[in-house]
Amino acid sequence: MTTLAKMLEDRGYVLEVEYQNIRATLESDDQKAKEYYSATVSVIKGLNSENELAVQVMVPKEDKLAVDTIRQYVCDYSEIPNLTLIIVVQHVTPAARQILEKHKNFQLFYETDLFHNRTKHVLYMPHRALSLDEEKVLLTKFFCQKHNLPSIRITDPIVRYFNWTVGQIIEIQCKMSGVVEPSVYYRVVINE
Repeated sequence: MTTLAKMLEDRGYVLEVEYQNIRATLESDDQKAKEYYSATVSVIKGLNSENELAVQVMVPKEDKLAVDTIRQYVCDYSEIPNLTLIIVVQHVTPAARQILEKHKNFQLFYETDLFHNRTKHVLYMPHRALSLDEEKVLLTKFFCQKHNLPSIRITDPIVRYFNWTVGQIIEIQCKMSGVVEPSVYYRVVINE
């Protein structure tokens, strides 16, 4: 869960105080941790800068996420404005995956995706999304349009980690050995 919490913090969310207290308690007692995770469905809630609930992480009790559970989530959460629901599963049925893909505010992560933090890997090159003003300056500087830039897919693990959207321009800093200044590359997020 530490990777998940770090991912939410990197996205700009403030984790709810209740989660921080539970986490400290569970780290000191393995038995309580097992009981808590087997009894709970919602693990983490994240607040935006206005202290409104902006993201909620759901970890279903079932080993394989089925259509009935997804339909219940859609019924309960799809009408809440500006709420992103992250669902962490071991396995998911194809029908449940199809339903999830139709809802933009639902994100699916497998537990194996969260075993390690990709942004802490030794080969990770820092990524950041450009603001709209920075995008305009960049496109003016190079006399091009977004579709002329190299692309990065929306399914890229780093794009999913930061939850960037189609059309955003990403700056990637590549440090090479023996070179003082990093090389900077730009990619535009595209669909499949």
